[in-house]
Amino acid sequence: MSSWPVNWVGKALAALNVPVNKDTMAIMRAWKDSTPLPPYSNNPLGMPAGSSGAVAYLSTEYALFPNMARFYAALQAVARSQAGKQLALAMHGDAPYPATWRAISALKWPASKTETDYPAALLDLTTASYQASVNATPAASRKTSGTVIAPNDDKLQVIQNAHAVVQAAQAFTNAHDAIAHLHRNGR
Repeated sequence: MSSWPVNWVGKALAALNVPVNKDTMAIMRAWKDSTPLPPYSNNPLGMPAGSSGAVAYLSTEYALFPNMARFYAALQAVARSQAGKQLALAMHGDAPYPATWRAISALKWPASKTETDYPAALLDLTTASYQASVNATPAASRKTSGTVIAPNDDKLQVIQNAHAVVQAAQAFTNAHDAIAHLHRNGR
């Protein structure tokens, strides 16, 4: 199973022009932990499709980057935008966790549609009083899409075979004809 590069946090912070420190590293890790993408997406923060020309990941609104270098380049483009500048200021301000949570939420990236209180792992780093002030959902009640992964080829084949059996069962009046049909069609 693949994993995120060991140095991705430092490189992402550099792309955002944000200093590396305990808080900014915690922010990036929490943001990644809140984002339902696997490492092979090369998109730990859930940037949207179209970011610096990135294609869509599977059939989602997330970007799929061919490598981490393209992700960092897209992150640099974000850093040059007004929203990116606000994000950078929030990340190294006096109260970085709540300010950054608001800045990331304001981006309205794809996970904001499928994950409760996105990025929830970052919200969890804030104080209980802050969470109450934004009506945060208790962790046990949060909804998530789960990690968006490509279907396993074996699993896909089983699903296709099941569909073929159902179609054969509906199309033929007896089992002999249905089985003969499945054999003829390679299922």
